[in-house]
Amino acid sequence: MKRKFTAKLNDWIESGADAPLLVLGPRGVGKTYTVCEFAESRRERSIYVNLETDASARFFFDRGGFGNARDAVYAFLGLENDASADDILLIFDEIQACRTLCALFEAPYSRFDIKVICVSSFASQSLISAFKCAYMGPMGFDEFLEGTGREWYSELIKGHFEKKRAVPQMLHNELLEMWDDYLRVGGMPEAVLEYAANNDSVNIEERQRRCISAIFDDIGRYGDPKMRDVLEVIPDHMAIGRRRFTLNLIRRGVTASMYRDAIEYLAANRIVFMSRRLNHEESFGLTLFDCGLAGYLLKSGHEIAVERLEYQQLSASLASGLGEKYELFYFESETGAKTDLLYRTENGFVPVEFNQGRGRHGKSLSKIAENQAIAYIVAVGRDNYKLENSELKIPVYASFLLG
Repeated sequence: MKRKFTAKLNDWIESGADAPLLVLGPRGVGKTYTVCEFAESRRERSIYVNLETDASARFFFDRGGFGNARDAVYAFLGLENDASADDILLIFDEIQACRTLCALFEAPYSRFDIKVICVSSFASQSLISAFKCAYMGPMGFDEFLEGTGREWYSELIKGHFEKKRAVPQMLHNELLEMWDDYLRVGGMPEAVLEYAANNDSVNIEERQRRCISAIFDDIGRYGDPKMRDVLEVIPDHMAIGRRRFTLNLIRRGVTASMYRDAIEYLAANRIVFMSRRLNHEESFGLTLFDCGLAGYLLKSGHEIAVERLEYQQLSASLASGLGEKYELFYFESETGAKTDLLYRTENGFVPVEFNQGRGRHGKSLSKIAENQAIAYIVAVGRDNYKLENSELKIPVYASFLLG
């Protein structure tokens, strides 16, 4: 499946690739496939090593006693230190499985000619800090359309978004149906492939269950039990419908300081996205990274109205699309005014209202404007494009173009 993430790999190569790149993203988003497909398209000699499954490679680094990452990599490839290696593209998949190699990359080291891409589904904070990082998330709606053979619709959406012009009603209705399918399936490639093959809901849910299980397995192998505690109550948090994440969902008496590191770790690996309450940043919300997985978890354990289910899935889709580039917020005033989501740009905050045409209405934004600069306002719903004063109303299926 064609992924936009390939552009980030091209940017890294074109910038000189003089420092290793760490590709991050939850298990199952397609990191390995995309990186290997990119490597095969290059003229370099590509070498792939999965450190999670290759015990001999882990043993080589563990017993080597190397002083720095350069020496370790050259020795692993059987190269002399002065050898020319600028035609090699080396891929270390699931690098977190080899702690010795991680420690070498975390420490200062001499640069070398080899192009190195490290891939991780669950990296430590220290490893993330040591690398130039590129984050890969689930497939956006445009990638979902292209991956299911309907790329024409993706181009249609982009063209009407640029011109702020309404889509013909028949096409608008078709796109809403496709959007509803996307919310159900989500952007995990395994689920999208199942949908493209036979559109069987039972099989799609099995793929989603496997994706969730793999993420919990990663936490068990590389993380902290507190991370599991947080992730397990995300469906309860979504079912309540409040933006603020309530730590008492984990158990009574839990404090923010007890779980701060676990939540930051999950957020650093883009398994959850954090949005802070504007002007009250000690309060925060958490959103799962994929709309399909969010819906699967919510439906599995809760009786929930269609409107609230769609609201939570749209929240997940927007957080995944915007959270990589922008800091996310939400707003609640003492008088009851609320805004679902805000993101901060160079020109000010952009409040995003969810109005799905099923009884949900926008909240007053006047309280935000009292203390913050507002660049413009976006309302996302099931209606067609419409521009009114400073508010842009866009259909939900175009939300991937925000930011």
